[in-house]
Formats: sequence, structure tokens, C-alpha cells
Amino acid sequence: MTGGLVSSVDVELLRSFYKSNKTSRAVFEILKERENDSNETKLERLEDLVRQSGVNPIRGDVVSLFKGLDRAGCGKFVVGRRQFPSRFQWHVSLRSVGIAASSEQGQVNELGPNTLEDSDEDSDLAKSESEPEKTKVDKLMHSFVLRADFRVQIILPFDLTKREADRLADFIHTLPFDDLISHFET
Repeated sequence: MTGGLVSSVDVELLRSFYKSNKTSRAVFEILKERENDSNETKLERLEDLVRQSGVNPIRGDVVSLFKGLDRAGCGKFVVGRRQFPSRFQWHVSLRSVGIAASSEQGQVNELGPNTLEDSDEDSDLAKSESEPEKTKVDKLMHSFVLRADFRVQIILPFDLTKREADRLADFIHTLPFDDLISHFET
């Protein structure tokens, strides 16, 4: 159960975002279907969930929505730096934001006591994650958008050297893509 109502959130602005494009609509639908609130939503995770809903998100639209949610009083958009991803830190119930934006309810609730801190559940958005100490981080996940509909993810050591990066690049150059393509074309 969420806390009390929050009157400082601009619900009309949320509704205008909902109407603005397919990506924003998909985001709000995902938010209102959530089982639990969370303190934080990572940009890439949200893009993946929008993609799973059948909408091909434009990164700029998701970033604009996060900035708009910040302006509307829902929380704070944090641009990723170094190994920390871009994310939205919620000050209110993200579930009630999704409901209010889709015009089912005219108010937004506070974050409740059952707000998730950390979870690996795929059904929920990325949860709050305190920034790890550098001594504890031994590997990082990197994500690369190869095509609009295909993201490559790779886990590399935190202290990757230039020599190791060059070896990895050389490995990728050895993959037999041209042979596979010609095999399927004949």
C-alpha cells in the first residue's frame, strides 16, 4: 500500500507526456502494471521493457520523458557517468504516476513502505542500487545498440586494459559473418 497523496506533482503534465508519443504511452502502461514500486529505474532496463511490450523505443524519447517526470515533480533524472547508468530516482509511487498519466486517477501517491530496494526479478524495473564502492566492483556490464532492434551486452572486467580490448576487437573481426551470409543466400 502506498503512502498519502502528493499534491506537488503536475498530473496534467504527466497526461500530456502520455499523449505525446508511443514510447511514453508504453512507459506509463508499464509503470501502472507494476506490482511493486521502486526507488530507481535505469534507462536501459526501461528501454528493454518497452521493447518487450512491442514498441521500438527511441532513446531520446525515454530521456525526454525522464526529464519531463523530473519537471513534473515525480523525482530526479540522473545522467549516467562512468560506470553508473542513466536512471530516474523516484520521489513518488511510480505505479500511481502510470495510473495518473493514463487518466485513471487524478492524484499521485507517496512511495510506500514496501518500496523495493534491490531485486533481480525480470518482471519489475531495475531497482534502487546504491553506487558500489570501486573496491567491490570487479566487472561491469556494457551495452551497445548494434541496430535499433538489437542490443549487445557484454560483461568485462572493471580494469580492462587497452591490450585486452584490442584482443577482444581482434576476436570479433575473426567471426565468420560473410561466410554465414553467403551460405544462407545460396
